[in-house]
Amino acid sequence: MNKFFKGQRYLPLNFVLVIPFLLEIFVAVGLTGFFSLRNGQRAVRELAGQVQQEIGSRIEQHVRSYLQACLQVNRINAEAIRLGLLDINDSESLKQQFWQQMRTFDSLAYIYFGHEQRGGYVGVGYSETPWPDVEETEDFRTGNFLIYTTDQWGDRQTLKSSDPGYDPRRRGWYQDAVLDRSMGWSDIYSFFPDPVLGISATLPIYTEKGELLGVIGSDLVLSGINEFLSKLNVLEAGETFLIERSGQLIASSDPRTMFEDIADDEVEPQRSVLTEVKNPLLQLSGQALQAAYPDLDSLRQPVQLSFRHKNERYLVQIIPITDGIGLDWLTGVVVPESVFMTQINANTRTTIGLCLLALVIAAGLGILTSHWIKQRLNRLSQAAKAMAKGSLEQSISPVPLQELNDLGQSFNLMAEQLKHTIAALEESNSTLEHRVMQRTQELSDALTHLKQTQAQLVQTEKMSSLGLLVAGVAHEINNPLNFISGNLSHIRQYAKDLLLAVQLYQQHYPRPAAEIVRHSNQVDLSFLQKDFLNVVQSIDKGTQRILEIVASLKTFSHMDGSGQKSVDIHQGIDSTLVILESQFRGHRSAAEIEIRREYGELPPVTCYPGQLNQVFMNLLSNAADALHEASIKQPELQPQIRIRTQQTHPNRIAIAIADNGLGIPKEIQPRLFDPFFTTKPVGKGTGLGLSISFQIITEQHGGTLQFQSRDGEGTEFIITLPVA
Repeated sequence: MNKFFKGQRYLPLNFVLVIPFLLEIFVAVGLTGFFSLRNGQRAVRELAGQVQQEIGSRIEQHVRSYLQACLQVNRINAEAIRLGLLDINDSESLKQQFWQQMRTFDSLAYIYFGHEQRGGYVGVGYSETPWPDVEETEDFRTGNFLIYTTDQWGDRQTLKSSDPGYDPRRRGWYQDAVLDRSMGWSDIYSFFPDPVLGISATLPIYTEKGELLGVIGSDLVLSGINEFLSKLNVLEAGETFLIERSGQLIASSDPRTMFEDIADDEVEPQRSVLTEVKNPLLQLSGQALQAAYPDLDSLRQPVQLSFRHKNERYLVQIIPITDGIGLDWLTGVVVPESVFMTQINANTRTTIGLCLLALVIAAGLGILTSHWIKQRLNRLSQAAKAMAKGSLEQSISPVPLQELNDLGQSFNLMAEQLKHTIAALEESNSTLEHRVMQRTQELSDALTHLKQTQAQLVQTEKMSSLGLLVAGVAHEINNPLNFISGNLSHIRQYAKDLLLAVQLYQQHYPRPAAEIVRHSNQVDLSFLQKDFLNVVQSIDKGTQRILEIVASLKTFSHMDGSGQKSVDIHQGIDSTLVILESQFRGHRSAAEIEIRREYGELPPVTCYPGQLNQVFMNLLSNAADALHEASIKQPELQPQIRIRTQQTHPNRIAIAIADNGLGIPKEIQPRLFDPFFTTKPVGKGTGLGLSISFQIITEQHGGTLQFQSRDGEGTEFIITLPVA
């Protein structure tokens, strides 16, 4: 071997490692820079087209999504009419439907319906008031056009205006819809005097036989598209616009260009044409588009144009937007070419800098590599010693030398297996601790829930036992009371007959015996004759009062069955008020509580009467306690409980119980329906009344129990229940 290599010239390791790296990097970086510079211009156009196409697609998607509200509302109302869920002859149900939809779809300005046979009109739209206005013709027929304000429930309030002779069938939107016989868009119009554009979607309604019933319509405010374009970031120096085929602007990223300047505020401004706007980029885009396509109706595919402004080139992408039912708009995206060229020029400079840096780094790496093999062996030895001392985070990187690589990978495998074993043990310990904590929390939650359920069952059992006791006592009292009440009429008649007999004796025997005279004077016979019937009448009134209380107790207990029944809600409220009458009376420094009944017409409600009366009992009792406390703190207060009922929907009623006390403090309002939460002293309340009431209304009856309270103004609880 020594003879074979004798006289052989040896190359330095640094030379062998450095020279190939330098040549390879120089050739690769040079070719990359050459092709990068050559293809830069072509890449700019392709990239700009992709960016503009993506922005245009976002604009198109937003426009379609924004306009979908009109179409969706029309289809919902048309389907509701077809299925019989919405009666076109009932203007009140139409008003309620439209009023609720206006609160759901923020972008809509109006929802309306015109009746074909009657010529009636009903619509709901926003105005300067907090709630949507109701617009309708009188008696839902051709005639006076009335506009009302509404409250938070959609009920009419104040008449704002009245215009005579309104017939929707003579209006353009109605006639266009009948002529199209399908869903269609109107021309764009202005909500003068506000500088806002709008568009309407109309849909004629036909029977299965093809008879016209009327036209449904909805108006949409287009300012949302303008806001979207103005907030859309188009490479910081670009612009976007949306126009009709006529060239008039619908929206743009510069809202100041939407309308032409007019000195007279009383004259409705005209929409700007793209070729005449004051924004130079938009104006030049319109001129380039007009030069390429004098007839915009012929533009049916996306096209890319360009123009120059202030020695800079701008690229314009035009994309048509159609929906098949009359919508035919064009959207444009304008971007400067310099945005893309700046990045390419920067990349070129970066490439040259990287080339030089790579050459320097390659030379340094070549020199350092010669020392790397020895350091690799030292690293392996140090890693083994560190692992023996307990430091497991040791790893040997792969190398191109086979022997060193095999040794390093074996070392890494051993270290990795040891780390996995220790990590598995730690993870098992952590998992066990987590499971113990989780099980402890579950048991704690279960115990809390069990306590709540037990307390609620005790409360329910108490109410059930109380109902049985009340019903039994009422039944036992009712029999002797009926006996007394039935005999009082006979006693009254017998008394009249006896008194008449005494009077007849006095008339025919004016001189009675001395013993009779002494007895008459002793018992004051004249007073007895006058007062005896009054005593009988007082007994009769007291008996009737006891009978009323017994009837109220029987109504409140409802022990004639435990299932759901169809009952009169007002009867349950009145029976509860009779039972609680003693709590409403004044005592000591607390004034007497006034009860105001504002009952509306309610249909019979299918419910659990006993449970519902329990809710009324809790709410009215709490209101009485709050008012007694308030009247003690404010002697000038005139305590009052106001009970209102009304039918808010064909299948829903509302019951409101309000007091004018001090209100509920804000810090305890979130906990009002929590079990066991009470502000009363120990022994005067369990904290389950409102919690059970909430459960009865929401879970047992599928309703809602809400409250409104203001400091110093009182509290109002509102119950909503389904009729069936």
